[in-house]
Amino acid sequence: MTLLGVFVGIVMAIAVHELGHFIFGRMAGVRTERIVIGEGPLLWRTRLGATALELRLLPTGGYVMPEAGTTLSRGRELLFSAGGVLGNLALMIAISAFHHFSPERVGPPTGGINWRGLYSSIYLMQLYFIVTTLWPRRYADGNASDGHHLWRLIFNRSQ
Repeated sequence: MTLLGVFVGIVMAIAVHELGHFIFGRMAGVRTERIVIGEGPLLWRTRLGATALELRLLPTGGYVMPEAGTTLSRGRELLFSAGGVLGNLALMIAISAFHHFSPERVGPPTGGINWRGLYSSIYLMQLYFIVTTLWPRRYADGNASDGHHLWRLIFNRSQ
């Protein structure tokens, strides 16, 4: 596992996770106001149609904000809540395929990029992100993890 792979894996885990929420949310009919990748000072902002996309300095989290007043059926909320983890699982499958078919190293014999090491690091970061995301808990700011939402939806528990 490489340090570069860990960093790239964390950034990819957050970005793909939030993209998963966005895609599965759209499938569930959720209109999205904002997608934020990272925390802290704003680095870059653009619009994707009616949705604002923001990239922030610290790769420590992110969120997808549905439009105000959005109400969903239980099934649609379940799809939206599970979308992040499903995005990470899709990336893990893609990484497994690349890992299987890629050469050991690319570049000169004394250097180059160890692609399999990089893929392994990214893969493990996805797995770590899935496990920590599915852990049902509330954060210090009062927001709940995806695992908390899924637990409530599956077992019909109040917030």
